[in-house]
Amino acid sequence: MNPSEPKALNRRIIVVDVLDEVQTKLRGHRVMVPTEMMAIRLPGGDDEIRRPLTPEDLESEVYLAHKAGRSVGTPLSQLLGRPLGDAEVTQEILDKLVSAGVSTIENLAYITDTAQIPMRNTLKRLALDVLAAGEQSRIAEVAASRDAQVAGLQQQVEQLRELVSELRGLRGPGADHA
Repeated sequence: MNPSEPKALNRRIIVVDVLDEVQTKLRGHRVMVPTEMMAIRLPGGDDEIRRPLTPEDLESEVYLAHKAGRSVGTPLSQLLGRPLGDAEVTQEILDKLVSAGVSTIENLAYITDTAQIPMRNTLKRLALDVLAAGEQSRIAEVAASRDAQVAGLQQQVEQLRELVSELRGLRGPGADHA
């Protein structure tokens, strides 16, 4: 990730046709070349910024996943069976999302208002809710882990106090002043 970009951005690699001006002049007709670009979208925004890949992008998890043919994010399958208005999310709906280029819940949460997907706004709201619930779950997991660490440390402190007390008892009265 480019250090100047916030982490909350939805980033993905896209392939777009870019005009090759040199080949166009040589051949006398438009020559388009498939080119990998970084597509960036701000949370809650519909505008997508496209820019050439940087050296940092070529080492990013997003780019490596793209090259391996996989997506970075929460699988759409986690939406299967969730309530969706009067119905629920079906495999058919997930297949339509994938065919429209949506491969993760994060992609769905950042989908533009121009996307031609049935129930787009309802699905987008569901994706945002799932991501928010996941974030709350991660926060709870971190808090529980820290609580367990604190309890373990408190137990160690108590054991040390007992050990110090035992050592003082072995030295006898007045030994502290020697």
